[in-house]
Amino acid sequence: RSALSGDTRRVLKQAISEMSSSLSYTSTKARMVSQTLERTILRSIPGENEAKQLIGAYVEAATALQKVAGDDDWKRSRRRRLE
Repeated sequence: RSALSGDTRRVLKQAISEMSSSLSYTSTKARMVSQTLERTILRSIPGENEAKQLIGAYVEAATALQKVAGDDDWKRSRRRRLE
């Protein structure tokens, strides 16, 4: 199994961070969730396709959490891919 490309790794970490910050947790707890997800996922060395599937799932989760919370950012920031 090969390591992730730098871009995929960066986007995966960004998607995890955005999803975690959309949770109704304190910023400290959201950061802990983000760090735990990053550490456990990146230790498992996902392939490029697996990582891209996770990115899509985290983007959709963040969007749904923002919508449910009444955060209008879900409309402005809704996207399939992170940049």
